[in-house]
Amino acid sequence: MANEEHFRILKQGVEAWNEWRERNPNVKPDLREAFLSEAFLKEVFFRETNLINASLREANLRGANLRGANLRGANLRGANLRGTISSSADLSGADLSGANFSSADLRGADLSEINFSRAYLRRTDFRGANLTGANLSGAYLCKTDLRNANLIKAVLNKADITKACLYGTVRYDWEVEGIKCDYIYWDEKGKERYPENRNFEPNEFEKLYKNLADLTKFKDLITRSIEFPPEYYQAGISILNEFGSVLQKKHPDTKAKIRIEQDGLKVTMTIDPVEGDREVIENELDEYGLVITGRMTPEEYADNDPLLLVELKSQLNIAMVQLENQKLIAEYQDREIKKQDIQIDKLLSLVGQGIQSQPDITFSPTVNIKQREEKRMGNDTISISAKGDVAFAKDEAIATINKAITEAAKITNSLEDKLNELSAAVENMVRDMPDEKAKEVTGDLQTLVSEASKDQPRRK
Repeated sequence: MANEEHFRILKQGVEAWNEWRERNPNVKPDLREAFLSEAFLKEVFFRETNLINASLREANLRGANLRGANLRGANLRGANLRGTISSSADLSGADLSGANFSSADLRGADLSEINFSRAYLRRTDFRGANLTGANLSGAYLCKTDLRNANLIKAVLNKADITKACLYGTVRYDWEVEGIKCDYIYWDEKGKERYPENRNFEPNEFEKLYKNLADLTKFKDLITRSIEFPPEYYQAGISILNEFGSVLQKKHPDTKAKIRIEQDGLKVTMTIDPVEGDREVIENELDEYGLVITGRMTPEEYADNDPLLLVELKSQLNIAMVQLENQKLIAEYQDREIKKQDIQIDKLLSLVGQGIQSQPDITFSPTVNIKQREEKRMGNDTISISAKGDVAFAKDEAIATINKAITEAAKITNSLEDKLNELSAAVENMVRDMPDEKAKEVTGDLQTLVSEASKDQPRRK
């Protein structure tokens, strides 16, 4: 039951209540189970107030401060909570169906099992909120910020999430049947709309993301992640998207599901083999990677299929056009990454090695003066920090390191030792040094990789 004195003060009006709170900052009011339905509580100071199971149905709480308040199990059906500050509030199990929570601050709030059905949540800030099992069916979530929110088992059937930002959300077992969405934001800053130049077709969002969480339950998932430098991003996505079409043409009976997610400059391709075609799909990934990196001709890969051959060559031509556009943009912007550094062979190497590698490998193929980049191969990292006038050795160094990555698939203990030596040699190379010395180090690296790439004798 509510504290009688606290309840009596609140009945005197919001102004009297807020003045009392100001005079008694250390008091944490107890209004448990208080009946406040249809009450006028605009801009009331309910910070850290105990409102467990309180009845606030159709109450006007516009602009109220609910930070840290305990509203577990509270009845807020149809309440006006527009613009409230509710960060860190505990609203778990509360009923907010039909409530107006637009432009409210609910960052980090515990909203597990909450009933937000048909609620008006336009521009509401849910960053980092716990919405596990929340009922958001039919809710209006236009322009809502859901970055890093927990949406496990949340129900969003028939909700409208157009222009919402879903960066970093956890969505295992969420329900999105009949969801409405023109476009969405997956990037951290919420500025890059997806789809980029069109709206989702009816039911397209549901088809793309309905079973996304279920995929994580399968042991046979195939996942490849590549983090692209900005100038390779669009062309790289284009080549990755093409794999689904290629797989379907070469294996029309396969039921594999392919999804591509974008998180900033990181692109993740997840393949669910569905009916045990994992070996077939991985083989196709490897061969597709060989074609992309130029180690297998499109003719060999197409296997006498003229349509597939034309499609492959067309995709490579499209990638080249996209990179030419990036060169023009780089020249116009006079960026540090100059147009001559944007090369089709670097893009193809990036994508080809990425889809053949294990998941979550980051490649950064561009090396620039005064710029630090890293190339990761499993647990091996080669760091390059180009300083001084060593530009003449750059191309040789890039070729040397790319060759090391190509041969990494053959790693034995002996080769690992050589790659460690390579890493140390690169560290020495990048320090300020005379041109002659830099050239000498580059030559040593090439010799080293040549030795490391030879077949190793079998161990008995």
